[in-house]
Amino acid sequence: VLAVDIDTDDQDLGLGTRTGTSQPITITDGAGVTIDVADNDNDATNEIQDLDLSGNTLTITNNGTATDIDLTPYLDNTDTQDITQFEFNGGTNEVYIALQDGGRDTIDLSVLAVDIDTDDQDLGLGIRTGTSQPITITDGTGVTIDVADNDNDATNEIQDLDLSGNTLTITNNGTATDIDLTPYLDNTDTQDITQFEFNGATNEVYIALQDGGRDTIDLSVLAVDIDTDDQDLGLGTRTGTNQPITITDGTGVTIDVADNDNDATNEIQTLTKTNDQIILSSGGSVIDDHLGTNDQTLNGNRIINLNGINSLTIDGNNVDITITPNGSIGFGIPNPDEEVHIRDDFRLNGAFEDKDGDRGSPGQVLSTTSSGTDWITIPTPTVQLNSIPGDVNDNRDQLQVIGGNTVTLNDNHLGTYNQFLTANRTINMQGRSLTFIGGQDVIIEQDGDVGIGTTSPNRKLELANGRARFSNYGGGGVLDNNQGGAHPHSSYHLGVMPNGDVVEVNTVKSAKIFYPPAIVIDVSTVTPGGAPNLELDLYDEYVSRFSSPAIKSNSAPNSIPTYARDELYYYVTDFDGSVFSSMTMNNDTGVLDYRVQSVPQGNCTFINVVFVVK
Repeated sequence: VLAVDIDTDDQDLGLGTRTGTSQPITITDGAGVTIDVADNDNDATNEIQDLDLSGNTLTITNNGTATDIDLTPYLDNTDTQDITQFEFNGGTNEVYIALQDGGRDTIDLSVLAVDIDTDDQDLGLGIRTGTSQPITITDGTGVTIDVADNDNDATNEIQDLDLSGNTLTITNNGTATDIDLTPYLDNTDTQDITQFEFNGATNEVYIALQDGGRDTIDLSVLAVDIDTDDQDLGLGTRTGTNQPITITDGTGVTIDVADNDNDATNEIQTLTKTNDQIILSSGGSVIDDHLGTNDQTLNGNRIINLNGINSLTIDGNNVDITITPNGSIGFGIPNPDEEVHIRDDFRLNGAFEDKDGDRGSPGQVLSTTSSGTDWITIPTPTVQLNSIPGDVNDNRDQLQVIGGNTVTLNDNHLGTYNQFLTANRTINMQGRSLTFIGGQDVIIEQDGDVGIGTTSPNRKLELANGRARFSNYGGGGVLDNNQGGAHPHSSYHLGVMPNGDVVEVNTVKSAKIFYPPAIVIDVSTVTPGGAPNLELDLYDEYVSRFSSPAIKSNSAPNSIPTYARDELYYYVTDFDGSVFSSMTMNNDTGVLDYRVQSVPQGNCTFINVVFVVK
């Protein structure tokens, strides 16, 4: 359980090319060193020596006159000892070892009790060649062992026990004695487990036998980072009544979703329509004489009772017909305002009739009167052109309608009242102004200035005593006619200054992106396992510092304008992954969630935050 972050950085040492007495030593993914291997004292009498044991004779190397030491008298083999204790204490993270006739020692492994089981490595077998068997290890250097039986002695081969019935024999021995175990089958040691449970409060497992003792295993060292294996269930593609159920990183199952209750009284039923009958399956009722099916006719008059509160809607292709409780009918209108309310055009193949059933005659119009609708005859209007004295070009420039409300001009003049122009028309102002008089005066002066709400504009377009609205106005709304100048493309929006002037506003992206002020974050302590993530409200920090700047220029306001929380997007462009983990942005609120996984050197680290105006 203490194998934590051990051997996770697999590196190999190597020897570079030696030059004289300079020997480079290299290391994988690291900086090597060069050492001087010269014997600096130049004294041949103090060279490095070694011990050599041949049989029971011990000698020292690099000395031709060395004395041989006979070790035979020391081979009394009387110091055979057993290990009486070798255990690990999970509470103190210590290893104890003691010998039969010796002392007891302790190894403190508490420094390793961090991030358990993070160095997963696997052993594997390579391709065996003869008696050479390679053994591999993940992210490490393997070894090759010789699996031959090197003693070549057929009398000491590996043997095994074989139990046939109640007879026990030993293998690889043709003269072995059979052992009859029948006398030992008294079966008097049958015991039951009387207790085998887990105590969640103390993280201990208890086991007890019927005629034996009771033992406890302390699992508290494992109670870390519970519920870290999030798995999702899913439904695979169903085939008939076979429904696969999948689970993330696991083996799914397939269940039969047939009707397993064997109850014929609660089966699924369906409705079918045959001629004028509606039939409920599985022995259900049959209803006769209802509305006809598609492409059929009603067999008699039918009544639909709306109960005064419900509406009937007939939904078809591109047309909806609605009948409301009060009797109004809407064609394409879900809530008709009148007895008959039609959304679009309609076509009448017959004739309109007035309240008296009269269809009228050609030239008449159907008019609403105080007593209902009547066909009436429109009198022919009289058109008169009055002259204005002093007009040298045309003394008929005033038009007056007498006896009617419609006038038609020929194609040499403007289109008619309440009608459309039949072609493009040109008005020659001949140095005069054109004024439209109505709810808002509109004037086009002789110099081309246009005024709305004013009769004396001094701009190409001047709006007075009202507001202007730009519908669906977006980027590119203001064009620069100087296509070869500094602004060949549309890149500005319109803005209104406090004095009412409309100005162009730069909308380049950089104007909408800014960094918040520097924020100090405490990283002096690692976030404990199982503790919730830490939170930092970036928006609150930004508003706090902009609202109370430490220093400002003399004429500057006391605070810096800020955006509302929902007017910004929040980004983390980069962070120190060796210090922070589990970093997320809490929706669009500007709250940053994170954990501190390690304390940086000198408490120096970084998180880069960027705000973008929506």
